[in-house]
Amino acid sequence: MNNLKYIPFIILLWSAVLINTDGFLYEDDEGAYLYISSAISQGNQIYTDILAAKPPFIFWLGSLIYKIAGNNIIVFRYIASIIGLLTSIFIYLIISHTGNHFTAFICSILFLVDPIVFTQMRFYRTDIFEIFFITAALYFLIRRKNILDIILTTLFFSLAILTRDDAFIYAIYILVFFSISDKDKKLPLLLLIITSIFLISVYLRGTILTVNSLSQQIDTSNFDIKRKMVSFYE
Repeated sequence: MNNLKYIPFIILLWSAVLINTDGFLYEDDEGAYLYISSAISQGNQIYTDILAAKPPFIFWLGSLIYKIAGNNIIVFRYIASIIGLLTSIFIYLIISHTGNHFTAFICSILFLVDPIVFTQMRFYRTDIFEIFFITAALYFLIRRKNILDIILTTLFFSLAILTRDDAFIYAIYILVFFSISDKDKKLPLLLLIITSIFLISVYLRGTILTVNSLSQQIDTSNFDIKRKMVSFYE
């Protein structure tokens, strides 16, 4: 339990993120993510009924939040801030493996007070979710005491890839490094799994998104942007 003694201080500092969380206008990406999530929650299919460039996780999660909490910007932003807190705790746990808990605490705090991170925790965007999933995957990969840790590593890497495409590159680098350094024969299987997840994500947005995007450019008579924007804010 000694390695957890700094976590209350991490939570205390993180609470500053919650000050005036709803006092900001919609950030450009955030507005698009909320609109698409709202459309999905109303029964529209992503990549067919509504276009989206990003992988689907942020929209699936947003759709679920809409169904549970409705159009409440505070809920969306608080979830993002909690994800930031969990990321900082995973950073602390990863560095605590060295045995230097104070250094782990400082690194966790530096993460929270970084201006970019602090800003990302105030908006519903993909960035903070990707960082969290990659960090969580790295923690379980380093620890990997049993098959559950391998499963969790695969899960978090997969969620990262389903959040942002560049997560696939980070995951590949990390897994290749550990495969070479630790000579773990299970890790190449993880490479195969996350590569499959990435290809599925690209396929979903590849041909389907391209065909629908072109069809909407040719015939825009049924694409009433004004009506959809009004219905989003109702």
